[in-house]
Amino acid sequence: MNEKDFFKEATKEMIVDLKGVDMNNIHKEMKVKSGKRLHISVYSKAAVIIIVCVISLGTVGVGASALYHRWSDGIRDKYQISSGDTEKYEQSGLASFPGEDSDVNAVTQDGVTISVAQTIVDNYFAYVALKVEGFAIEDGQTPGFGIHTCTLNGKAIGSFSSFYAEKVLNETGKVATRDGELIQNYELEDGSMEYHILLDSEGTKGFLGGKKISIELGNLGVYDDSLGIQTENGGTWKFEWTLSGDSTSVIRKVHTVLENTGAVVTECEISPISIRAVIDISNAKHIKNDELYAVLSGVKLKDGTILTHITDAGTGSLLKNGTYQILFSTDRILDVDQVESLLFQKTSKCEGSTYTIEDLYEVPFR
Repeated sequence: MNEKDFFKEATKEMIVDLKGVDMNNIHKEMKVKSGKRLHISVYSKAAVIIIVCVISLGTVGVGASALYHRWSDGIRDKYQISSGDTEKYEQSGLASFPGEDSDVNAVTQDGVTISVAQTIVDNYFAYVALKVEGFAIEDGQTPGFGIHTCTLNGKAIGSFSSFYAEKVLNETGKVATRDGELIQNYELEDGSMEYHILLDSEGTKGFLGGKKISIELGNLGVYDDSLGIQTENGGTWKFEWTLSGDSTSVIRKVHTVLENTGAVVTECEISPISIRAVIDISNAKHIKNDELYAVLSGVKLKDGTILTHITDAGTGSLLKNGTYQILFSTDRILDVDQVESLLFQKTSKCEGSTYTIEDLYEVPFR
């Protein structure tokens, strides 16, 4: 007998014949956590207690591992999240849901409602997904905001932003194009859209977590041919809350020469959505286009999995001792304990091409 059938049979046995009970048949209204009102007919306090106990048992037995939050569709897609991983990311603090906090209310302007759906925050980057409801665009149009400002503790912070778009596949399973451009779908199944913002720490570790973030958006519309915004809703949407996050980080001192480039990797760091490396370029040779070292592409995991082309936005800075620091956000959530090595490209390949370990410089990370 499975769990569902067990609780079904248990319910039959525990709920006695109500004919023998003094029934009040009082129609009452109960307010549940969701804010909705549940209408029930109360026959007996004892009977109601029994029913509630059985339902509670069923919830614990069958749904103990059920998720308490609905993840952003765009974040699931961007980071390629499986259902089995979401709970651990919530528990670590990496994933947060500010919109469920009563102090971070949704804002409605001229029929368009925007709310803070979810964040992913580590030592160096914060990824924010906002839900946009009540705004529609025509096929082929690209939505955008004419006003976009982000501050951290009252100071301006660098950011990258865009509406999340699903790639449309053709009948062969490849990405569909029209007139040489990708066909993208901005509208989700429920009719809403998502606006994504990546916040940059400018290379300062721990810069984001625990700080008050303020986001202001305005002049919602679509891009025209000159990449200007044609405003369709002149409203302003403002949000403010304190960022939480996962400060997990592993740093390794290394000394790995990137072969014929002459560059030497001296330090590596992995956080859940960022990769950092320090490179000594004092003896580096120009390899092409004035580049002094190979491009950091991804990681190799302890089980042998190679993840390339996972670096996203990033920064580079020359340090005081003549070494160069590079820092990238990633489009995967990394388990720092499972990273075996960092991978640098020996040669560049077209996007979508498969890399083997022979195509890469491998920098041990143990």
